[in-house]
Amino acid sequence: MSVFCITSQKSIGCTFFDWSMYFLSGQENFYNVKKQQWIDIVPNPVQEINAHGHSKNHPSGSTVTNDYINQLLAKSQDCLYSVYPSMLNQYTIAAKLNIPIESVGLPENQLTINQYVKNDFDQILEYCYQNNVKVIYVGDHPDVQLYYLNVRGHRCGITGQQVNDVKEIKNEIQQVFFKQSIDSWNQMNLTNIWDQRERQALDTRPFHCTDLKLDRLTHQHLWVNCQELWYNGEQSALKMLRYLELDVIPERLKAWRPVYAEWQKKQLQILNFAYCCQHIVDSIVNNWYYEIDLTFEQEVVIQHCLIYQHNLNIKTWQLSKFPNNTQDLHKLLEPNPHTVSL
Repeated sequence: MSVFCITSQKSIGCTFFDWSMYFLSGQENFYNVKKQQWIDIVPNPVQEINAHGHSKNHPSGSTVTNDYINQLLAKSQDCLYSVYPSMLNQYTIAAKLNIPIESVGLPENQLTINQYVKNDFDQILEYCYQNNVKVIYVGDHPDVQLYYLNVRGHRCGITGQQVNDVKEIKNEIQQVFFKQSIDSWNQMNLTNIWDQRERQALDTRPFHCTDLKLDRLTHQHLWVNCQELWYNGEQSALKMLRYLELDVIPERLKAWRPVYAEWQKKQLQILNFAYCCQHIVDSIVNNWYYEIDLTFEQEVVIQHCLIYQHNLNIKTWQLSKFPNNTQDLHKLLEPNPHTVSL
């Protein structure tokens, strides 16, 4: 019997590699604690932007995670078990600390909440060590901060409530962290999509990386950089299997490779903007030719960079979507009218 924990500070691929450990080691099914039943290992967990076709054990916070671990350790079947714990959401912590949800975004409250998150997460890892649950920690990297523009799951929002889609999560984040700004712009009837883009470009800090330093672990564990998963997934998976003392089944490895390639392609599509963002900004400023097709969130980042890096803005009135070439955006440049700290 073997129980392992795979986890990370952010959503960067643990679901896929949780599934991979089962699939590559020849498991036919796994035990799902929430459903209290055995579930067949799917041949391919990849969905639109994630691998959530695999119903992993995904508790939130130390109390629930430790209970999951206890239930898995109590199973009599001699096979592989896993848990992929996530950090407590901010609403749950705010409720425990009597912080009003509308005040969660205040810097002083964020410091308090982040410290609570770290302490609670440390308890998860300590419980793993005490119970001989092997830990695989996937570390993120500041160079790919823009990867996290993409919300890769939508079961619960920041307030802990059930949500129907990614749009609801994004709206919830705006209401929690930028409500005062939203109210101010609404009072001026600045509610069109180009107004929303400009407001978010001023409000958000897309390059800010909240590092809770969760990966400074002193007990034995396997640390893997997220970029290893994205670019060298087979070697990463084999390294994990060795750490867990599991043998890879050659036939399964052969079947795993095209599934990984499908999953990897989706990650690299998301990462492409992180690598090209600065060139896009430079091209707009310098009137260089570069073709683009940006999402709304990516347009926000570009406008943010123009404002905060170059004190420039874009004539965006009635511009529902950016044109598909940076030279066309260059024609729309104007001095930034907003007062900001550059």
